[in-house]
Amino acid sequence: MNAANTLNPLFEIIGLLALSGSAEKNMEPSVRALREQGVDTEALRRLCEPVHSRYLAAFSKAAPAMEPECAELFFSELDQDFLLLVQTVCAEHPEWFSGSLPEEEAVRLAFAQAVAERAFEQAPSLAELVEILQSGGIAPAACWRLIRLLERPSEWIGRLADAVRRSETAYQKALEAVQRQLPGLLEEFARGECLSAALAPDAPVQPILVYPMGEIISTGPSQTSGYVGLYIRQAYRMLEQQRASDGELTACLKALGDASKFQILTRLREGAKYNLELAQELELSAATMSHHMSALLTCGLVRMEKREGRVYYNLEQQAMRRLLSALEQRFLT
Repeated sequence: MNAANTLNPLFEIIGLLALSGSAEKNMEPSVRALREQGVDTEALRRLCEPVHSRYLAAFSKAAPAMEPECAELFFSELDQDFLLLVQTVCAEHPEWFSGSLPEEEAVRLAFAQAVAERAFEQAPSLAELVEILQSGGIAPAACWRLIRLLERPSEWIGRLADAVRRSETAYQKALEAVQRQLPGLLEEFARGECLSAALAPDAPVQPILVYPMGEIISTGPSQTSGYVGLYIRQAYRMLEQQRASDGELTACLKALGDASKFQILTRLREGAKYNLELAQELELSAATMSHHMSALLTCGLVRMEKREGRVYYNLEQQAMRRLLSALEQRFLT
């Protein structure tokens, strides 16, 4: 795993601002996927709760009040599709937070490429962006927020940058609150593995603490990267224990028993398809499709390949044959 050795301040602060202003303190992008893979998520949550609670509490106590309109657009509700897209895009563009406002075209281009999962020669117009968002499997609420953001991207990113800068002291307080545990977690993280098969062994991986059980895949036009919770290694160990006791077979059967995942596999039997194409065909949001694909990749029932700037998914026929063989050996011999 090609892991960074520090947290990304932009990703962390934006996430902390969202959690500190919400009654929901444990938005975890991957909890449902972990649970479906057989991980005891409640046991994992109990393991990470003491550190995460201190981290969030220290930030919340020291964080200044936010400008109301900025808070309303970015953080009034924990909209997972919207928030994670903002976090990953902003984390990959620290120059936007250096003091001067970013160019509108640069912001629109970055968000368009993140949603469409392909490169553009130039920034799309606002009308083209609306079409990209609406056809990109983004949930309606998140799509509406993104349109608002991209109507005046320089202004809104400037406001968010100001909120991040004013929260830097609170972030330092949060780091101090977990200073005894954080170095060990980062060291152990670097020796661990990711659960998602969507990440190649040499893909860049950013450790995160704001979502300690999270595993977020960011598919850019040139490479796929990951934002992975510091407690994912513990999740991996739990999963290994589960698989040691027929967990792999159970996870595959559970995936096949889910109607949406079954439909995905049926569509992939027709040939390779990319994520947004599948989302449109099955009328699923990008977050839901990502959740289903993560589970199917982890089970080994699908595989991915990148070509022409897009990530394509294929049915893993050999895995299907192994599954059928395992069932035959278990029940018919």
